[in-house]
Amino acid sequence: MRRYLPIALALLSLALPARGRDGPAFPGMEELQAKHVADAKALAKEVFPPIERLNKHGVWKLAWEVPPPFDKGIKSADAYWAHYAQQAFPTGMTAADATKLLDGLIGMMAGEGGDDARAAGIGPREATLILLGHARGQSGALSRKVEDEYTAAGAMMAAAAKANAGGERPGPDAQRAAFAAMFAPYRHLDAAKARDAYLKQATLVKRSSTMAYYRANDWAQLATARSERDFVDKRIWLGVVNVTVMLVDPARVAEIEDLTDVPAFEARLNTAFKGMVNGLVQMNKTQVDREVENMLRNANGNPEAVRAAEERKAKAAKEHAAAEKATIKVIKREFGANSYVIRMTGMSPDTPGLTASVYSGWIRNGPACVRIEFGGNFPEDVMLKEMDHFLSEMDAKTASFGGL
Repeated sequence: MRRYLPIALALLSLALPARGRDGPAFPGMEELQAKHVADAKALAKEVFPPIERLNKHGVWKLAWEVPPPFDKGIKSADAYWAHYAQQAFPTGMTAADATKLLDGLIGMMAGEGGDDARAAGIGPREATLILLGHARGQSGALSRKVEDEYTAAGAMMAAAAKANAGGERPGPDAQRAAFAAMFAPYRHLDAAKARDAYLKQATLVKRSSTMAYYRANDWAQLATARSERDFVDKRIWLGVVNVTVMLVDPARVAEIEDLTDVPAFEARLNTAFKGMVNGLVQMNKTQVDREVENMLRNANGNPEAVRAAEERKAKAAKEHAAAEKATIKVIKREFGANSYVIRMTGMSPDTPGLTASVYSGWIRNGPACVRIEFGGNFPEDVMLKEMDHFLSEMDAKTASFGGL
Protein backbone atom coordinates (compact mmCIF):
# COMPACT_ATOMS: atom_id res chain seq x y z
CA MET A 1 0.00 0.00 0.00
CA ARG A 2 2.78 2.44 0.80
CA ARG A 3 4.06 2.27 -2.79
CA TYR A 4 0.55 3.00 -4.01
CA LEU A 5 0.06 6.18 -2.03
CA PRO A 6 1.61 9.33 -3.45
CA ILE A 7 4.63 10.52 -1.53
CA ALA A 8 7.49 12.83 -2.35
CA LEU A 9 9.83 10.81 -4.51
CA ALA A 10 12.34 8.97 -2.38
CA LEU A 11 15.10 9.55 -4.89
CA LEU A 12 14.93 13.29 -4.24
CA SER A 13 16.01 12.75 -0.65
CA LEU A 14 19.60 12.42 -1.86
CA ALA A 15 19.53 16.20 -2.26
CA LEU A 16 18.64 17.11 1.30
CA PRO A 17 20.21 14.87 3.96
CA ALA A 18 20.76 16.81 7.18
CA ARG A 19 23.79 14.67 8.03
CA GLY A 20 26.18 12.51 6.08
CA ARG A 21 28.06 9.54 7.47
CA ASP A 22 30.83 11.72 8.85
CA GLY A 23 28.95 14.89 9.77
CA PRO A 24 26.85 17.59 8.10
CA ALA A 25 25.97 16.76 4.50
CA PHE A 26 26.69 20.29 3.37
CA PRO A 27 27.25 23.69 5.05
CA GLY A 28 24.32 25.36 6.78
CA MET A 29 21.71 22.59 6.52
CA GLU A 30 21.69 21.55 10.16
CA GLU A 31 21.54 25.14 11.38
CA LEU A 32 18.63 25.97 9.09
CA GLN A 33 16.73 22.84 10.08
CA ALA A 34 17.29 23.45 13.81
CA LYS A 35 15.96 27.00 13.48
CA HIS A 36 12.98 25.82 11.43
CA VAL A 37 12.06 23.00 13.84
CA ALA A 38 12.23 25.29 16.89
CA ASP A 39 9.80 27.68 15.22
CA ALA A 40 7.61 24.82 13.92
CA LYS A 41 7.18 23.54 17.49
CA ALA A 42 6.19 27.01 18.69
CA LEU A 43 3.75 27.48 15.79
CA ALA A 44 2.20 24.06 16.45
CA LYS A 45 1.05 25.22 19.89
CA GLU A 46 -0.65 28.23 18.31
CA VAL A 47 -2.47 26.76 15.33
CA PHE A 48 -3.24 23.06 15.76
CA PRO A 49 -6.42 22.01 17.57
CA PRO A 50 -5.99 20.02 20.79
CA ILE A 51 -6.72 16.36 20.20
CA GLU A 52 -9.75 16.48 22.49
CA ARG A 53 -11.52 18.67 19.93
CA LEU A 54 -11.05 16.00 17.28
CA ASN A 55 -12.56 13.14 19.27
CA LYS A 56 -16.07 13.91 18.04
CA HIS A 57 -16.59 10.70 16.07
CA GLY A 58 -13.80 8.46 17.40
CA VAL A 59 -10.50 8.28 19.27
CA TRP A 60 -7.55 10.09 17.70
CA LYS A 61 -3.93 9.67 18.74
CA LEU A 62 -0.77 11.66 18.14
CA ALA A 63 2.16 10.00 16.38
CA TRP A 64 3.96 9.01 19.59
CA GLU A 65 0.79 7.42 21.02
CA VAL A 66 0.33 4.91 18.17
CA PRO A 67 1.20 1.26 19.05
CA PRO A 68 4.18 -0.41 17.34
CA PRO A 69 4.99 -1.28 14.63
CA PHE A 70 2.77 1.47 13.23
CA ASP A 71 4.45 4.20 15.28
CA LYS A 72 7.42 4.31 12.86
CA GLY A 73 9.69 4.19 15.87
CA ILE A 74 8.36 7.52 17.20
CA LYS A 75 8.08 7.05 20.96
CA SER A 76 7.86 10.66 22.17
CA ALA A 77 7.12 14.22 21.11
CA ASP A 78 10.87 14.86 20.87
CA ALA A 79 11.21 11.86 18.53
CA TYR A 80 8.38 13.22 16.40
CA TRP A 81 10.11 16.57 15.93
CA ALA A 82 13.44 14.85 15.24
CA HIS A 83 11.70 12.86 12.48
CA TYR A 84 10.08 16.06 11.22
CA ALA A 85 13.51 17.69 10.99
CA GLN A 86 14.68 14.97 8.61
CA GLN A 87 11.65 15.35 6.33
CA ALA A 88 10.83 19.06 6.19
CA PHE A 89 12.35 21.61 3.86
CA PRO A 90 13.30 24.67 5.96
CA THR A 91 11.01 27.69 5.75
CA GLY A 92 11.57 31.17 7.11
CA MET A 93 14.82 31.47 5.16
CA THR A 94 16.34 34.74 4.05
CA ALA A 95 17.77 35.05 0.54
CA ALA A 96 21.23 34.64 2.08
CA ASP A 97 20.14 31.41 3.83
CA ALA A 98 18.65 29.99 0.63
CA THR A 99 21.76 30.90 -1.35
CA LYS A 100 24.03 29.20 1.18
CA LEU A 101 21.85 26.06 1.05
CA LEU A 102 21.98 25.92 -2.74
CA ASP A 103 25.71 26.55 -2.99
CA GLY A 104 26.30 23.85 -0.38
CA LEU A 105 24.26 21.34 -2.37
CA ILE A 106 26.05 22.16 -5.62
CA GLY A 107 29.37 21.78 -3.86
CA MET A 108 28.35 18.43 -2.38
CA MET A 109 27.25 17.08 -5.75
CA ALA A 110 30.50 18.21 -7.34
CA GLY A 111 32.51 16.30 -4.73
CA GLU A 112 33.17 12.63 -4.07
CA GLY A 113 29.74 12.11 -2.49
CA GLY A 114 27.94 13.22 -5.65
CA ASP A 115 28.83 10.29 -7.92
CA ASP A 116 25.27 8.90 -8.03
CA ALA A 117 23.81 12.32 -8.73
CA ARG A 118 26.21 12.98 -11.58
CA ALA A 119 25.51 9.52 -13.00
CA ALA A 120 21.82 10.48 -13.10
CA GLY A 121 22.70 13.63 -15.07
CA ILE A 122 22.49 16.10 -12.18
CA GLY A 123 24.62 19.20 -12.63
CA PRO A 124 24.39 22.69 -11.02
CA ARG A 125 21.21 23.63 -12.93
CA GLU A 126 19.51 20.35 -12.05
CA ALA A 127 20.60 20.67 -8.41
CA THR A 128 18.93 24.09 -8.36
CA LEU A 129 15.75 22.60 -9.82
CA ILE A 130 15.76 19.85 -7.18
CA LEU A 131 15.73 22.46 -4.43
CA LEU A 132 13.11 24.45 -6.34
CA GLY A 133 10.95 21.30 -6.43
CA HIS A 134 11.43 20.76 -2.69
CA ALA A 135 10.57 24.40 -1.98
CA ARG A 136 7.43 24.17 -4.10
CA GLY A 137 6.42 20.98 -2.34
CA GLN A 138 6.84 22.58 1.08
CA SER A 139 5.60 26.10 0.39
CA GLY A 140 3.44 25.84 -2.72
CA ALA A 141 -0.27 25.23 -3.18
CA LEU A 142 -1.62 21.68 -2.77
CA SER A 143 -2.68 21.51 -6.43
CA ARG A 144 0.88 22.16 -7.62
CA LYS A 145 2.41 19.75 -5.10
CA VAL A 146 0.12 16.84 -6.01
CA GLU A 147 0.38 17.31 -9.78
CA ASP A 148 4.18 17.47 -9.64
CA GLU A 149 4.36 14.31 -7.50
CA TYR A 150 2.04 12.23 -9.69
CA THR A 151 3.78 13.32 -12.87
CA ALA A 152 7.23 12.45 -11.57
CA ALA A 153 6.03 9.19 -9.98
CA GLY A 154 4.38 8.14 -13.26
CA ALA A 155 7.63 8.58 -15.17
CA MET A 156 9.54 6.65 -12.54
CA MET A 157 7.02 3.79 -12.55
CA ALA A 158 6.98 3.57 -16.36
CA ALA A 159 10.77 3.31 -16.53
CA ALA A 160 10.87 0.83 -13.62
CA ALA A 161 8.15 -1.35 -15.23
CA LYS A 162 10.09 -1.41 -18.50
CA ALA A 163 13.30 -2.43 -16.74
CA ASN A 164 11.46 -5.02 -14.64
CA ALA A 165 9.87 -6.58 -17.74
CA GLY A 166 13.37 -7.10 -19.13
CA GLY A 167 14.58 -8.70 -15.91
CA GLU A 168 16.56 -5.65 -14.85
CA ARG A 169 16.52 -3.75 -11.59
CA PRO A 170 15.40 -0.10 -11.86
CA GLY A 171 18.55 1.98 -12.15
CA PRO A 172 19.87 5.22 -13.66
CA ASP A 173 17.38 5.12 -16.56
CA ALA A 174 14.46 5.17 -14.12
CA GLN A 175 16.08 7.99 -12.15
CA ARG A 176 16.68 10.03 -15.28
CA ALA A 177 13.05 9.51 -16.33
CA ALA A 178 11.82 10.70 -12.94
CA PHE A 179 14.10 13.73 -12.99
CA ALA A 180 13.03 14.55 -16.55
CA ALA A 181 9.38 14.52 -15.45
CA MET A 182 10.08 16.62 -12.40
CA PHE A 183 12.02 19.17 -14.44
CA ALA A 184 9.40 19.40 -17.22
CA PRO A 185 7.71 22.55 -15.78
CA TYR A 186 11.10 24.26 -15.79
CA ARG A 187 12.27 23.46 -19.33
CA HIS A 188 12.38 27.17 -20.14
CA LEU A 189 14.68 27.99 -17.20
CA ASP A 190 18.40 28.25 -17.75
CA ALA A 191 20.73 28.02 -14.75
CA ALA A 192 20.44 31.72 -13.84
CA LYS A 193 16.64 31.81 -14.12
CA ALA A 194 16.37 28.55 -12.18
CA ARG A 195 18.39 30.10 -9.38
CA ASP A 196 16.14 33.18 -9.30
CA ALA A 197 13.00 31.00 -9.24
CA TYR A 198 14.39 28.90 -6.39
CA LEU A 199 15.33 31.92 -4.28
CA LYS A 200 11.86 33.37 -4.81
CA GLN A 201 10.09 30.16 -3.82
CA ALA A 202 12.37 29.34 -0.87
CA THR A 203 11.70 32.72 0.79
CA LEU A 204 7.92 32.78 0.23
CA VAL A 205 6.81 31.08 3.48
CA LYS A 206 7.88 32.71 6.72
CA ARG A 207 6.68 30.02 9.13
CA SER A 208 5.35 26.47 8.79
CA SER A 209 4.59 23.42 10.88
CA THR A 210 3.04 19.96 10.51
CA MET A 211 1.18 17.75 12.96
CA ALA A 212 0.17 14.11 12.38
CA TYR A 213 -3.08 12.68 13.80
CA TYR A 214 -3.97 8.95 13.73
CA ARG A 215 -7.31 7.17 14.04
CA ALA A 216 -8.22 3.46 13.95
CA ASN A 217 -11.55 1.68 14.18
CA ASP A 218 -10.17 -0.70 16.83
CA TRP A 219 -6.97 0.29 18.59
CA ALA A 220 -6.82 -2.98 20.53
CA GLN A 221 -7.07 -5.09 17.36
CA LEU A 222 -4.55 -2.86 15.62
CA ALA A 223 -1.96 -3.74 18.25
CA THR A 224 -2.23 -7.40 17.17
CA ALA A 225 -1.79 -6.71 13.42
CA ARG A 226 1.56 -7.61 11.90
CA SER A 227 0.95 -7.23 8.17
CA GLU A 228 -1.29 -5.48 5.69
CA ARG A 229 -3.01 -8.83 5.14
CA ASP A 230 -4.18 -8.65 8.78
CA PHE A 231 -5.96 -5.39 7.95
CA VAL A 232 -8.12 -7.24 5.42
CA ASP A 233 -8.69 -10.40 7.44
CA LYS A 234 -9.44 -8.63 10.73
CA ARG A 235 -11.28 -5.72 9.09
CA ILE A 236 -9.01 -3.16 10.68
CA TRP A 237 -8.47 0.32 9.34
CA LEU A 238 -5.83 2.84 10.31
CA GLY A 239 -5.63 6.34 8.95
CA VAL A 240 -3.30 9.29 9.37
CA VAL A 241 -3.99 12.96 8.81
CA ASN A 242 -1.03 15.29 8.28
CA VAL A 243 -1.99 18.92 8.78
CA THR A 244 0.48 21.52 7.54
CA VAL A 245 0.13 25.23 8.20
CA MET A 246 2.13 27.76 6.16
CA LEU A 247 2.26 31.48 6.83
CA VAL A 248 3.19 33.33 3.65
CA ASP A 249 4.90 36.71 3.46
CA PRO A 250 1.81 39.01 3.52
CA ALA A 251 3.24 41.12 0.69
CA ARG A 252 3.48 38.03 -1.55
CA VAL A 253 0.14 36.29 -1.06
CA ALA A 254 -0.64 36.70 -4.78
CA GLU A 255 2.18 34.23 -5.53
CA ILE A 256 0.18 31.34 -4.02
CA GLU A 257 -1.69 29.57 -6.83
CA ASP A 258 -5.43 29.60 -6.18
CA LEU A 259 -7.30 26.81 -7.97
CA THR A 260 -10.00 28.27 -10.22
CA ASP A 261 -10.45 25.86 -13.16
CA VAL A 262 -11.33 22.66 -11.30
CA PRO A 263 -12.36 20.50 -14.34
CA ALA A 264 -9.12 21.21 -16.23
CA PHE A 265 -7.00 20.46 -13.17
CA GLU A 266 -8.92 17.25 -12.44
CA ALA A 267 -8.35 16.02 -16.00
CA ARG A 268 -4.59 16.69 -15.82
CA LEU A 269 -4.33 15.03 -12.44
CA ASN A 270 -6.15 11.89 -13.57
CA THR A 271 -3.85 11.56 -16.57
CA ALA A 272 -0.76 11.78 -14.35
CA PHE A 273 -2.26 9.46 -11.74
CA LYS A 274 -3.22 6.80 -14.29
CA GLY A 275 0.36 6.79 -15.54
CA MET A 276 1.62 6.04 -12.03
CA VAL A 277 -0.96 3.29 -11.37
CA ASN A 278 -0.37 1.66 -14.77
CA GLY A 279 3.34 1.43 -14.04
CA LEU A 280 2.70 -0.24 -10.69
CA VAL A 281 0.22 -2.67 -12.21
CA GLN A 282 2.61 -3.59 -15.03
CA MET A 283 5.35 -4.38 -12.52
CA ASN A 284 2.95 -6.51 -10.51
CA LYS A 285 1.79 -8.32 -13.68
CA THR A 286 5.37 -9.19 -14.56
CA GLN A 287 5.93 -10.55 -11.06
CA VAL A 288 2.75 -12.66 -11.20
CA ASP A 289 3.58 -14.00 -14.69
CA ARG A 290 6.94 -15.22 -13.42
CA GLU A 291 5.32 -16.73 -10.35
CA VAL A 292 2.72 -18.57 -12.47
CA GLU A 293 5.41 -19.76 -14.88
CA ASN A 294 7.33 -21.29 -11.97
CA MET A 295 4.17 -22.89 -10.61
CA LEU A 296 3.43 -24.53 -13.98
CA ARG A 297 7.04 -25.63 -14.40
CA ASN A 298 6.94 -27.36 -11.00
CA ALA A 299 3.44 -28.81 -11.51
CA ASN A 300 4.73 -31.72 -13.65
CA GLY A 301 1.27 -32.10 -15.13
CA ASN A 302 -0.50 -32.36 -11.77
CA PRO A 303 -4.07 -31.12 -12.45
CA GLU A 304 -4.47 -29.52 -9.03
CA ALA A 305 -1.17 -27.66 -9.31
CA VAL A 306 -2.05 -26.46 -12.81
CA ARG A 307 -5.46 -25.30 -11.59
CA ALA A 308 -3.80 -23.42 -8.70
CA ALA A 309 -1.56 -21.58 -11.18
CA GLU A 310 -4.53 -20.66 -13.35
CA GLU A 311 -6.48 -19.43 -10.32
CA ARG A 312 -3.51 -17.32 -9.22
CA LYS A 313 -3.37 -15.65 -12.62
CA ALA A 314 -7.14 -15.07 -12.74
CA LYS A 315 -7.16 -13.59 -9.23
CA ALA A 316 -4.30 -11.25 -10.10
CA ALA A 317 -6.10 -10.09 -13.25
CA LYS A 318 -9.16 -9.23 -11.17
CA GLU A 319 -7.05 -7.31 -8.65
CA HIS A 320 -5.26 -5.39 -11.40
CA ALA A 321 -8.56 -4.44 -13.03
CA ALA A 322 -9.82 -3.13 -9.68
CA ALA A 323 -6.63 -1.10 -9.14
CA GLU A 324 -6.89 0.47 -12.60
CA LYS A 325 -10.39 1.74 -11.81
CA ALA A 326 -9.05 4.14 -9.18
CA THR A 327 -9.96 7.73 -10.02
CA ILE A 328 -9.47 11.22 -8.67
CA LYS A 329 -12.13 13.80 -7.96
CA VAL A 330 -11.46 17.47 -7.21
CA ILE A 331 -14.19 19.26 -5.27
CA LYS A 332 -14.43 22.99 -4.64
CA ARG A 333 -15.13 23.88 -1.00
CA GLU A 334 -16.36 27.06 0.67
CA PHE A 335 -13.65 27.76 3.21
CA GLY A 336 -11.43 30.82 3.33
CA ALA A 337 -10.52 32.62 0.11
CA ASN A 338 -9.75 29.42 -1.80
CA SER A 339 -10.48 25.84 -0.77
CA TYR A 340 -10.82 22.42 -2.42
CA VAL A 341 -10.52 18.70 -1.75
CA ILE A 342 -8.68 16.12 -3.89
CA ARG A 343 -10.10 12.61 -3.44
CA MET A 344 -8.54 9.37 -4.72
CA THR A 345 -10.13 6.03 -3.94
CA GLY A 346 -9.31 2.57 -5.26
CA MET A 347 -7.87 -0.82 -4.41
CA SER A 348 -4.22 -1.43 -3.64
CA PRO A 349 -2.42 -3.51 -6.30
CA ASP A 350 -0.01 -4.67 -3.58
CA THR A 351 -2.41 -6.17 -1.01
CA PRO A 352 -5.61 -7.83 -2.38
CA GLY A 353 -8.79 -6.54 -0.76
CA LEU A 354 -7.09 -3.51 0.84
CA THR A 355 -8.56 -0.11 0.02
CA ALA A 356 -6.01 2.56 -0.88
CA SER A 357 -7.43 6.03 -0.40
CA VAL A 358 -5.96 9.51 -0.33
CA TYR A 359 -7.92 12.64 0.48
CA SER A 360 -6.20 16.01 0.54
CA GLY A 361 -7.73 19.33 1.49
CA TRP A 362 -6.59 22.92 1.03
CA ILE A 363 -7.53 26.26 2.56
CA ARG A 364 -6.04 29.69 1.95
CA ASN A 365 -7.11 32.35 4.41
CA GLY A 366 -5.18 35.48 3.44
CA PRO A 367 -1.50 34.72 4.15
CA ALA A 368 -2.37 31.52 6.06
CA CYS A 369 -2.44 28.31 4.02
CA VAL A 370 -3.39 24.84 5.25
CA ARG A 371 -2.79 21.41 3.69
CA ILE A 372 -4.78 18.51 5.15
CA GLU A 373 -3.58 15.13 3.83
CA PHE A 374 -5.35 11.86 4.68
CA GLY A 375 -3.66 8.52 4.09
CA GLY A 376 -4.12 4.89 5.05
CA ASN A 377 -7.18 2.71 4.59
CA PHE A 378 -9.82 4.98 6.10
CA PRO A 379 -13.36 4.02 4.97
CA GLU A 380 -14.67 6.62 2.55
CA ASP A 381 -17.56 7.73 4.78
CA VAL A 382 -15.15 8.34 7.67
CA MET A 383 -12.81 10.39 5.49
CA LEU A 384 -15.68 12.51 4.18
CA LYS A 385 -16.86 13.27 7.70
CA GLU A 386 -13.41 13.90 9.15
CA MET A 387 -12.22 16.01 6.21
CA ASP A 388 -15.12 18.38 6.86
CA HIS A 389 -14.22 18.36 10.54
CA PHE A 390 -10.56 19.24 9.91
CA LEU A 391 -11.41 21.84 7.27
CA SER A 392 -13.81 23.54 9.67
CA GLU A 393 -11.34 23.47 12.57
CA MET A 394 -8.44 24.83 10.53
CA ASP A 395 -10.58 27.43 8.78
CA ALA A 396 -11.56 28.81 12.17
CA LYS A 397 -7.97 28.64 13.43
CA THR A 398 -6.52 30.57 10.49
CA ALA A 399 -9.37 33.03 9.75
CA SER A 400 -7.93 35.67 12.06
CA PHE A 401 -4.39 34.36 12.47
CA GLY A 402 -1.88 37.10 11.78
CA GLY A 403 1.30 35.95 13.52
CA LEU A 404 4.41 35.80 11.37
